[in-house]
Amino acid sequence: MNIILENFARQFIKINLRKLKPRHRLLFMRMYSHEDLNADIDLVVNRMDAMHLDYAMIQVQHTLVSMGK
Repeated sequence: MNIILENFARQFIKINLRKLKPRHRLLFMRMYSHEDLNADIDLVVNRMDAMHLDYAMIQVQHTLVSMGK
């Protein structure tokens, strides 16, 4: 993934995770930081492998839509 797109994806995920309910953020953490559910969510996003960013963006977007945001 292009570094510009990668940075955009990380920012998108971070910004929109803050709009989700705690239970949705916990699910995200269980998927992407299952060994440390109390890790800082921004650090988790920063450490994510680039190949997971596209799917994570879609997950976050679908959750926002389902919440009516």
